[in-house]
Amino acid sequence: MRFENKDWYGIQQAAKERAQLYREKVGETSEEIQQFLDKEIHNHIVWREIKDMYYEDIMNFNTRNIAETFYNSVFRHIHRNSNIGADEELMFVNATGSYREYKSTEPIYYTFYLGKNLKPTFDQIFSLYNFDAPFENLERDIHYLTTTLSSNLKALAVSNFTGIRLEILKSIFFRNKGAYIVGRLYIHNRPYPFVMPLLHGEQGIFVDALLLRYNDVSSIFSYNRSYFLTDVDIVHETVDFLYSIMPTKSLGELYNSIGFEKHGKTVFYRDFVRHLARTEDKFVIAPGIPGMVMIAIHTAIL
Repeated sequence: MRFENKDWYGIQQAAKERAQLYREKVGETSEEIQQFLDKEIHNHIVWREIKDMYYEDIMNFNTRNIAETFYNSVFRHIHRNSNIGADEELMFVNATGSYREYKSTEPIYYTFYLGKNLKPTFDQIFSLYNFDAPFENLERDIHYLTTTLSSNLKALAVSNFTGIRLEILKSIFFRNKGAYIVGRLYIHNRPYPFVMPLLHGEQGIFVDALLLRYNDVSSIFSYNRSYFLTDVDIVHETVDFLYSIMPTKSLGELYNSIGFEKHGKTVFYRDFVRHLARTEDKFVIAPGIPGMVMIAIHTAIL
């Protein structure tokens, strides 16, 4: 509704509130646990039992990976003044499963098959995304989309469009003043990005572009951008979808891009630990001007 109402301040506030919500829940949960455990709050035997029981509770969660990260956040918050390292007996240092055994009961994306005439496909797409605001000129936008897609397909030596599969996520991605419809095109069994940024101007909603190249799509999901607001059910399914069109991005970065910042850090840490276990990389002081209060280190590869 905020996009349709051009409530840009409301979108900014929602993004801030989402970032604060996680910290608030970690703080509230930590306080309740401290009150309940009292003097046993730093008893490692108790925490091993807590972790085991927590694991049993979340074992069949379709968002078990996110639940593990939340547990770790609470544990670290309670023990923030201690010197406990990454202890597998006390925390979920490693993932407890692939998580890919969990799938939504319904597909998270719509599926379309292109025909010789591309216009009916775009007509169908926009009939499925109901905005509570009119388009400025939808026919003009669809003409632009069909022309742009057609020319790009021909540039890939695709002369016959019939049967090409297009999958588009049902959830719209919102950020700042834009809304993004995100999908992928399968050409010769290879996924290509398909992203339509929408803006809401004085005369209504309009399609700003059609992004079909990896570099263009990658830039809008980069670390130096604010997070998207999007409604997802099973998070890893959405991240896997995004990874299929941005395979050089890390999964941690993609979790970050849709607002799961803490879990993005969890994934990054686990990937980094695996990398160090497989290589002989050593940390060295990073080149550049030394800082006043810290020393920057890195590895030769990462």
